[in-house]
Amino acid sequence: MFKQHTDNIILIPQHISRVALISVQFLIFVCYLAYIYEYNRLCVLLFGLYVSSILHWNKVKYEGIVKTIYILLANGVILHVTIFDCYRFLHTYRFSMV
Repeated sequence: MFKQHTDNIILIPQHISRVALISVQFLIFVCYLAYIYEYNRLCVLLFGLYVSSILHWNKVKYEGIVKTIYILLANGVILHVTIFDCYRFLHTYRFSMV
């Protein structure tokens, strides 16, 4: 058994949470696309989410400032796309879920 499996501070042991770091790398690609298509605020939010994701998933704790910032930025990206940037999508793609 790993030492972190019984730790009261670490929520997810590092040998498991490091797998999530692979998927975090896709955020930098999306950030680059937002920069190319001139979604400037979204680009800044995505870069902040990328940095906070790396810090968060490196050592996932039950609570902490890194986790709080990560959650706020993740929600901020979703809200920003939903409220502000959805009007820049083509009409066909904007209402394709309805």
